[in-house]
Amino acid sequence: MTDTENTTELVAQFVDDNVPAKVRTVAYFVLLVCAAVVLLVQGLAPIWLEPALADKAVASAGVVTAVLGLIAGGLGVAYRPTR
Repeated sequence: MTDTENTTELVAQFVDDNVPAKVRTVAYFVLLVCAAVVLLVQGLAPIWLEPALADKAVASAGVVTAVLGLIAGGLGVAYRPTR
């Protein structure tokens, strides 16, 4: 086993022991819906809004996407969401 595999196993074990499966599953689906909304904003803002407002909406959506990824990774849903 390599160091990467060992690290992955340790992280998975930590998440299993500390974050209930139901919390991970709910977080996974909530974050999935939020990500879909963010993608819609990023895609439709330049079409429907004036350029100055569209730029702000797309930049804000990028920040939201990063925060959602951070939350998902922190809860371990990025590894195995519906264990």
